[in-house]
Amino acid sequence: MRAIKFRGQDEDGKWLYGDLRQRIGYWPAIIESYCTDEGKVGYREIAVKEGTVGQFTNLHDMDGMEIYEGDVLMIEGIKTNRYSKVWWNPDKFTFYIGHSPMDAYLRKDGNLCDFCIVGNIYDNPKL
Repeated sequence: MRAIKFRGQDEDGKWLYGDLRQRIGYWPAIIESYCTDEGKVGYREIAVKEGTVGQFTNLHDMDGMEIYEGDVLMIEGIKTNRYSKVWWNPDKFTFYIGHSPMDAYLRKDGNLCDFCIVGNIYDNPKL
C-alpha cells in the first residue's frame, strides 16, 4: 500500500511529518503521533505554514531519503549535474521532476536512479 503522508514547516521553521488536516478558515496542520509518559500513543495537531505543505512522493533518492513535493534534486550527468524541483502536476495526476514525470526515472526497485536531495524550495529559495 502506498504511504500517504505530508510535511510542513511550523512557525519556528521546524519540519513536521504526518497526516495533513485542512479546515476552512484555519492554517493547515500536521497530525503527529507521540508516546505518552504512560507508554500510550497520543496525537497532536500542529499548525504549519500553508505554503510549505508538501506530499510524500512515495519514492526515495539514491541515499534512501524520502522525496517530498518541493524538494530539489541533483541529477548526476555524464558532463554536468543538473538541479530540478519536484512538483505535483494536477492535470496529469503525477509528480514531476523538472519537466518529466518521476516514473520516467524509476529503477526496478521503485527508487530514483542517480538522484539525491540537495535541499528544498522553502529552506533554500535560491536552489
